[in-house]
Amino acid sequence: MTIRETISKFLSYVFFDFEWPQYNLSVEEFKKLLETLENFSNKTKIIMTIASRSRNFDVNSKTGKATINKLLDIISSYADISGLNIVAGNPAYLSEDEKRRNASRTLISLGEYIASRIDTKTDVFIGTEKILKTAVKLAEKFDFKPFLLFSNNIDAEIKYISKTVGNSKTACYIPFSTTLKEEELIKKTWRYVLRREYARNTLMSANIDLKNLEEQLQKGQIENLPSKTKRIFIEVMKKFVIYGEGNGLKQSLNKLVNKGINIIVGLPLSGSTNEITSLAAWKNSSNGNAVK
Repeated sequence: MTIRETISKFLSYVFFDFEWPQYNLSVEEFKKLLETLENFSNKTKIIMTIASRSRNFDVNSKTGKATINKLLDIISSYADISGLNIVAGNPAYLSEDEKRRNASRTLISLGEYIASRIDTKTDVFIGTEKILKTAVKLAEKFDFKPFLLFSNNIDAEIKYISKTVGNSKTACYIPFSTTLKEEELIKKTWRYVLRREYARNTLMSANIDLKNLEEQLQKGQIENLPSKTKRIFIEVMKKFVIYGEGNGLKQSLNKLVNKGINIIVGLPLSGSTNEITSLAAWKNSSNGNAVK
Protein backbone atom coordinates (compact mmCIF):
# COMPACT_ATOMS: atom_id res chain seq x y z
CA MET A 1 0.00 0.00 0.00
CA THR A 2 1.39 3.41 -0.99
CA ILE A 3 1.66 6.29 1.45
CA ARG A 4 -1.21 8.10 -0.29
CA GLU A 5 -3.37 5.00 -0.03
CA THR A 6 -2.50 4.61 3.66
CA ILE A 7 -3.43 8.22 4.40
CA SER A 8 -6.67 8.14 2.42
CA LYS A 9 -7.77 4.81 3.88
CA PHE A 10 -6.92 5.28 7.56
CA LEU A 11 -6.36 8.97 8.37
CA SER A 12 -9.15 11.53 8.64
CA TYR A 13 -7.10 14.73 8.32
CA VAL A 14 -3.91 16.12 6.81
CA PHE A 15 -2.88 19.48 8.31
CA PHE A 16 -0.78 22.16 6.65
CA ASP A 17 0.83 24.26 9.37
CA PHE A 18 1.51 28.01 9.42
CA GLU A 19 5.26 28.51 9.80
CA TRP A 20 7.95 30.11 7.63
CA PRO A 21 6.30 32.28 4.91
CA GLN A 22 8.23 30.59 2.10
CA TYR A 23 6.82 27.21 3.08
CA ASN A 24 3.22 28.13 3.91
CA LEU A 25 0.47 26.88 1.65
CA SER A 26 -1.01 29.76 -0.35
CA VAL A 27 -4.75 30.03 -0.97
CA GLU A 28 -4.16 29.21 -4.64
CA GLU A 29 -2.05 26.15 -3.79
CA PHE A 30 -4.73 25.02 -1.35
CA LYS A 31 -7.34 25.17 -4.10
CA LYS A 32 -5.15 23.24 -6.56
CA LEU A 33 -4.55 20.55 -3.94
CA LEU A 34 -8.29 20.18 -3.32
CA GLU A 35 -8.97 20.04 -7.06
CA THR A 36 -6.50 17.16 -7.32
CA LEU A 37 -7.91 15.30 -4.32
CA GLU A 38 -11.46 15.66 -5.56
CA ASN A 39 -10.66 13.08 -8.23
CA PHE A 40 -9.81 10.46 -5.62
CA SER A 41 -12.42 8.53 -3.67
CA ASN A 42 -11.21 9.26 -0.15
CA LYS A 43 -12.58 10.92 2.95
CA THR A 44 -9.35 12.54 4.15
CA LYS A 45 -9.79 16.26 4.78
CA ILE A 46 -7.10 18.83 4.04
CA ILE A 47 -6.90 21.40 6.84
CA MET A 48 -5.25 24.73 6.14
CA THR A 49 -3.82 26.69 9.06
CA ILE A 50 -4.08 30.47 9.17
CA ALA A 51 -2.71 32.86 11.81
CA SER A 52 -4.84 35.69 13.20
CA ARG A 53 -1.81 37.90 13.84
CA SER A 54 -0.60 37.53 10.25
CA ARG A 55 -1.40 40.58 8.14
CA ASN A 56 -2.39 38.18 5.36
CA PHE A 57 -5.50 37.28 7.36
CA ASP A 58 -6.29 40.61 9.01
CA VAL A 59 -10.10 40.95 8.88
CA ASN A 60 -9.79 44.68 9.48
CA SER A 61 -7.82 45.28 6.29
CA LYS A 62 -9.18 45.23 2.75
CA THR A 63 -6.58 42.81 1.40
CA GLY A 64 -6.72 40.55 4.46
CA LYS A 65 -10.49 40.27 4.33
CA ALA A 66 -10.36 39.59 0.58
CA THR A 67 -7.90 36.73 1.17
CA ILE A 68 -10.08 35.26 3.90
CA ASN A 69 -13.20 35.50 1.75
CA LYS A 70 -11.43 33.77 -1.12
CA LEU A 71 -10.30 31.00 1.22
CA LEU A 72 -13.77 30.54 2.70
CA ASP A 73 -15.32 30.37 -0.77
CA ILE A 74 -12.88 27.58 -1.66
CA ILE A 75 -13.72 25.67 1.51
CA SER A 76 -17.43 26.03 0.80
CA SER A 77 -16.88 24.55 -2.66
CA TYR A 78 -14.92 21.60 -1.25
CA ALA A 79 -16.70 21.16 2.07
CA ASP A 80 -16.31 17.37 2.12
CA ILE A 81 -12.51 17.43 1.85
CA SER A 82 -11.39 20.66 3.48
CA GLY A 83 -11.34 22.61 6.72
CA LEU A 84 -9.58 25.34 8.71
CA ASN A 85 -7.25 25.58 11.65
CA ILE A 86 -7.13 29.05 13.22
CA VAL A 87 -4.13 29.95 15.39
CA ALA A 88 -2.78 33.20 16.81
CA GLY A 89 0.62 32.54 15.25
CA ASN A 90 3.91 31.64 16.87
CA PRO A 91 6.19 34.71 17.17
CA ALA A 92 9.01 32.71 15.56
CA TYR A 93 7.13 32.91 12.25
CA LEU A 94 5.79 36.47 12.46
CA SER A 95 7.21 39.84 11.43
CA GLU A 96 8.06 42.40 14.10
CA ASP A 97 4.83 44.25 13.26
CA GLU A 98 2.74 41.08 13.51
CA LYS A 99 4.31 40.13 16.84
CA ARG A 100 2.97 43.35 18.35
CA ARG A 101 -0.62 42.47 17.44
CA ASN A 102 -2.69 41.14 20.34
CA ALA A 103 -3.13 37.37 20.11
CA SER A 104 -6.51 37.14 21.85
CA ARG A 105 -8.12 40.12 20.12
CA THR A 106 -7.04 39.07 16.65
CA LEU A 107 -8.12 35.47 17.27
CA ILE A 108 -11.56 36.62 18.42
CA SER A 109 -11.98 38.91 15.39
CA LEU A 110 -10.92 36.24 12.91
CA GLY A 111 -12.88 33.47 14.63
CA GLU A 112 -16.09 35.51 14.76
CA TYR A 113 -15.76 36.57 11.13
CA ILE A 114 -15.17 33.00 9.93
CA ALA A 115 -18.09 31.72 12.01
CA SER A 116 -20.38 34.31 10.41
CA ARG A 117 -19.53 33.14 6.90
CA ILE A 118 -18.87 29.42 7.06
CA ASP A 119 -21.21 26.44 7.16
CA THR A 120 -21.59 25.08 10.69
CA LYS A 121 -20.74 21.58 9.40
CA THR A 122 -17.28 22.69 8.29
CA ASP A 123 -14.40 21.40 10.40
CA VAL A 124 -12.83 24.41 12.14
CA PHE A 125 -10.02 23.86 14.65
CA ILE A 126 -8.78 26.59 16.95
CA GLY A 127 -5.30 26.66 18.44
CA THR A 128 -4.99 27.09 22.19
CA GLU A 129 -1.27 27.77 22.67
CA LYS A 130 -0.89 30.55 25.29
CA ILE A 131 -4.52 31.66 24.70
CA LEU A 132 -6.42 28.66 26.06
CA LYS A 133 -9.33 30.59 27.60
CA THR A 134 -9.91 32.72 24.50
CA ALA A 135 -9.77 29.71 22.18
CA VAL A 136 -12.10 27.66 24.38
CA LYS A 137 -14.65 30.50 24.50
CA LEU A 138 -14.70 30.57 20.71
CA ALA A 139 -14.93 26.77 20.58
CA GLU A 140 -17.90 26.83 22.93
CA LYS A 141 -19.67 29.64 21.07
CA PHE A 142 -19.16 28.40 17.51
CA ASP A 143 -18.59 24.66 17.92
CA PHE A 144 -14.95 24.91 16.88
CA LYS A 145 -12.59 22.08 17.82
CA PRO A 146 -9.98 23.06 20.46
CA PHE A 147 -6.50 22.18 19.22
CA LEU A 148 -3.88 21.54 21.94
CA LEU A 149 -0.14 21.05 21.73
CA PHE A 150 1.24 18.00 23.52
CA SER A 151 3.10 19.57 26.45
CA ASN A 152 3.71 19.58 30.19
CA ASN A 153 0.29 21.27 30.57
CA ILE A 154 -1.71 18.74 28.57
CA ASP A 155 -3.59 17.17 31.51
CA ALA A 156 -4.70 20.51 32.96
CA GLU A 157 -5.73 21.82 29.54
CA ILE A 158 -7.83 18.73 28.77
CA LYS A 159 -9.59 19.08 32.13
CA TYR A 160 -10.28 22.77 31.50
CA ILE A 161 -11.79 22.06 28.08
CA SER A 162 -13.87 19.19 29.43
CA LYS A 163 -15.20 21.39 32.24
CA THR A 164 -15.89 24.39 29.99
CA VAL A 165 -17.03 22.93 26.68
CA GLY A 166 -18.12 19.46 27.73
CA ASN A 167 -18.15 16.88 24.95
CA SER A 168 -16.25 19.00 22.45
CA LYS A 169 -14.11 17.20 19.89
CA THR A 170 -10.59 18.00 21.06
CA ALA A 171 -7.45 17.63 18.95
CA CYS A 172 -3.83 17.33 20.03
CA TYR A 173 -0.71 18.00 17.96
CA ILE A 174 2.09 15.55 18.72
CA PRO A 175 5.55 15.30 17.15
CA PHE A 176 6.37 11.58 17.31
CA SER A 177 8.79 8.92 16.16
CA THR A 178 8.94 5.15 16.20
CA THR A 179 12.35 4.96 14.52
CA LEU A 180 14.65 7.78 15.63
CA LYS A 181 17.12 7.47 18.50
CA GLU A 182 17.30 10.16 21.20
CA GLU A 183 20.29 11.98 19.70
CA GLU A 184 18.54 12.14 16.33
CA LEU A 185 15.39 13.40 18.03
CA ILE A 186 17.33 16.19 19.74
CA LYS A 187 18.65 17.32 16.35
CA LYS A 188 15.12 17.27 14.92
CA THR A 189 13.26 18.96 17.77
CA TRP A 190 15.59 21.22 19.78
CA ARG A 191 14.30 24.45 18.21
CA TYR A 192 10.71 23.39 18.78
CA VAL A 193 11.45 22.39 22.38
CA LEU A 194 13.39 25.55 23.25
CA ARG A 195 10.52 27.75 22.07
CA ARG A 196 8.54 26.44 25.06
CA GLU A 197 8.72 28.50 28.24
CA TYR A 198 8.64 25.40 30.44
CA ALA A 199 11.64 23.94 28.64
CA ARG A 200 13.71 27.11 28.92
CA ASN A 201 12.85 27.63 32.59
CA THR A 202 13.60 24.00 33.47
CA LEU A 203 16.99 24.12 31.78
CA MET A 204 17.92 27.47 33.35
CA SER A 205 16.86 26.24 36.80
CA ALA A 206 19.41 23.44 36.33
CA ASN A 207 22.08 26.11 35.70
CA ILE A 208 22.35 25.26 32.01
CA ASP A 209 23.55 28.14 29.84
CA LEU A 210 20.90 28.39 27.10
CA LYS A 211 23.05 30.48 24.76
CA ASN A 212 25.88 27.97 24.92
CA LEU A 213 23.43 25.09 24.55
CA GLU A 214 21.86 26.62 21.43
CA GLU A 215 25.30 27.20 19.90
CA GLN A 216 26.22 23.55 20.38
CA LEU A 217 22.88 22.33 19.05
CA GLN A 218 23.13 24.58 15.98
CA LYS A 219 26.46 22.95 15.20
CA GLY A 220 24.92 19.50 15.64
CA GLN A 221 27.35 18.72 18.44
CA ILE A 222 24.98 16.47 20.39
CA GLU A 223 27.74 14.05 21.34
CA ASN A 224 29.72 16.90 22.95
CA LEU A 225 26.94 17.94 25.32
CA PRO A 226 27.75 17.40 29.01
CA SER A 227 25.98 14.28 30.28
CA LYS A 228 23.91 16.33 32.76
CA THR A 229 22.76 18.76 30.04
CA LYS A 230 21.87 15.96 27.67
CA ARG A 231 19.97 14.04 30.36
CA ILE A 232 17.91 17.05 31.44
CA PHE A 233 17.23 18.08 27.85
CA ILE A 234 15.90 14.60 27.06
CA GLU A 235 13.61 14.72 30.09
CA VAL A 236 12.29 18.08 28.93
CA MET A 237 11.92 16.85 25.35
CA LYS A 238 9.68 14.01 26.56
CA LYS A 239 7.13 16.64 27.64
CA PHE A 240 6.68 17.71 24.01
CA VAL A 241 7.56 14.65 21.92
CA ILE A 242 6.39 11.03 21.96
CA TYR A 243 8.81 8.36 20.83
CA GLY A 244 9.63 4.71 21.24
CA GLU A 245 9.59 1.44 19.38
CA GLY A 246 7.10 -1.38 19.74
CA ASN A 247 4.03 -0.47 21.79
CA GLY A 248 5.48 2.80 23.09
CA LEU A 249 3.56 5.00 20.67
CA LYS A 250 0.33 3.03 21.06
CA GLN A 251 0.42 3.22 24.87
CA SER A 252 1.13 6.96 24.91
CA LEU A 253 -1.65 7.74 22.45
CA ASN A 254 -4.12 5.51 24.29
CA LYS A 255 -3.43 7.45 27.50
CA LEU A 256 -4.32 10.70 25.75
CA VAL A 257 -7.51 9.23 24.34
CA ASN A 258 -8.51 8.00 27.78
CA LYS A 259 -8.01 11.52 29.13
CA GLY A 260 -10.31 13.05 26.52
CA ILE A 261 -8.44 13.64 23.26
CA ASN A 262 -10.54 12.69 20.22
CA ILE A 263 -8.31 13.72 17.32
CA ILE A 264 -4.58 12.99 17.14
CA VAL A 265 -2.59 15.17 14.75
CA GLY A 266 0.79 13.50 14.55
CA LEU A 267 3.98 14.87 13.00
CA PRO A 268 6.19 11.93 11.92
CA LEU A 269 9.64 13.26 12.76
CA SER A 270 11.62 10.90 10.54
CA GLY A 271 9.25 11.53 7.63
CA SER A 272 9.29 7.81 6.92
CA THR A 273 6.35 5.84 5.64
CA ASN A 274 6.84 3.47 8.59
CA GLU A 275 5.88 6.17 11.07
CA ILE A 276 2.81 7.20 9.12
CA THR A 277 1.83 3.55 8.84
CA SER A 278 2.31 3.14 12.61
CA LEU A 279 -0.04 6.06 13.28
CA ALA A 280 -2.59 4.68 10.81
CA ALA A 281 -2.36 1.20 12.34
CA TRP A 282 -2.96 2.60 15.82
CA LYS A 283 -6.00 4.55 14.62
CA ASN A 284 -7.36 1.42 12.94
CA SER A 285 -6.95 -0.59 16.15
CA SER A 286 -9.75 -1.09 18.66
CA ASN A 287 -8.59 1.84 20.79
CA GLY A 288 -7.93 3.99 17.78
CA ASN A 289 -11.49 3.71 16.51
CA ALA A 290 -12.60 6.33 19.04
CA VAL A 291 -10.45 9.00 17.38
CA LYS A 292 -9.83 10.59 14.02
